[in-house]
Amino acid sequence: MRKQPIEHDSRREELRAHRLVLNVVIDKKQRPWSVAEIHREINGAHSTVEIEDALAQLRVIGLIHKAGDVVHASRAAAHMDRLEILAI
Repeated sequence: MRKQPIEHDSRREELRAHRLVLNVVIDKKQRPWSVAEIHREINGAHSTVEIEDALAQLRVIGLIHKAGDVVHASRAAAHMDRLEILAI
């Protein structure tokens, strides 16, 4: 019985990490961010592993682009921001 709530909570935290990362990398100038800058900006809200997982998953689904240690939001993610779809 207890297994489902824990899984549900971990999924909710995973999605929250995704939203935090996207909110950091989406800015009006579409500037690139270093991975270290993203970690500093999130500042302990999630572990390094959670942030790295979020970056990897967001890259796979096409919401961010990552080249080496540089990350920037995709045009799709920027458009989602303009539509005010993203929220923490």
